[in-house]
Amino acid sequence: PGVNGTATAVTSRLHCHRYGLPSGQPVLMLRGFLGSGEDFAPLAQGLPSQFKVLALDLPGHGRTMIDASDPAWSVEGCADAILAWLDAEGITAPHLFGYSMGGRIALRLAIAAPSRFGAIVIES
Repeated sequence: PGVNGTATAVTSRLHCHRYGLPSGQPVLMLRGFLGSGEDFAPLAQGLPSQFKVLALDLPGHGRTMIDASDPAWSVEGCADAILAWLDAEGITAPHLFGYSMGGRIALRLAIAAPSRFGAIVIES
């Protein structure tokens, strides 16, 4: 579980939209405020076929609904939940892409666990 030990409950509820080759190199995509992982469908379809895109609905958005008092609402808590989710899914060394609010969370992930990711791209 995460740094604060609070990620476990949310981890099982993080909804992931999956695109591309199931056995491909994983690319974890985190979308902007009020979006969902579905926002990345057109981008995922434009990537080379050797990639597997994992586009999360972040806590409180899309299909990942949580209580407003859940620690995963914070950037740190969300990062903890994502790290725990990666562990539970057995995903190692994914590339990381974060857009807008997802960029802020990606930055937190890069600071908290830089060795867990391949390339890291933060936009906006």
